[in-house]
This record gives sequence, structure tokens and C-alpha cells, in this order.
Amino acid sequence: LARAQTMAFATLVAAQLAYVFDCRSEDKLFWKGGRKMNWLLTGAVLSSCLLMLMVIYLPALSSIFYTVPLNLREWILIGAAGALPTFLHILWKVIKLKFDTISKGKGKFALFS
Repeated sequence: LARAQTMAFATLVAAQLAYVFDCRSEDKLFWKGGRKMNWLLTGAVLSSCLLMLMVIYLPALSSIFYTVPLNLREWILIGAAGALPTFLHILWKVIKLKFDTISKGKGKFALFS
């Protein structure tokens, strides 16, 4: 039970931390945004990752939060599950942008240009 709870906790944290980068724009994909790097946001995400790892791996904190250390296979699963909401949101944006572009008569839609 403790392993499942730890994995659920890490997955929720990972999902939110990945999703925050995609929420910067409603109509642009994060790799095409043309915006400057937000160092405060990046610092907040990195510090949140560090805090999550501390809660999982430091004995003093893991006993308070009832977490257990995870292995590489579990971290891969957490990464995949954590990326899923962001991937689905990006897919939704791509579909929305494609249909908006076509409906406005702008012609061809280019994902990476």
C-alpha cells in the first residue's frame, strides 16, 4: 500500500509540474511560443521536484509522509503517467489550432514551422 501511495503522490506531482509549462498559452504550443524562458517558473518546478524527492528518500520526511523509495521501473511508469495529461492537452491544442486555421481560411496547418 505504501508503494502505491508513493507512486500516486509522485505521479500527481509530476503531472502538475509538466502541465504548468503547457498552460502558458491557450493558443500556442509550448515549443512554438516564442516566449522568453521564465526562470522563476523553472526554478519553482525544479525546487518542487527536489522537495518531492526529499519527501520520498529522506527517512525523516518519508516517515512523516509514509512514503517508500521507488525503483527505476516505477519512476519510468510515473514519468509516463505524469506526462499523459500534458500530452492530451497538447493534442487538444493541435486539433483546435488545425480546425481554427482551416475554418479561418488560412489554408495549410504546419505543426513544426
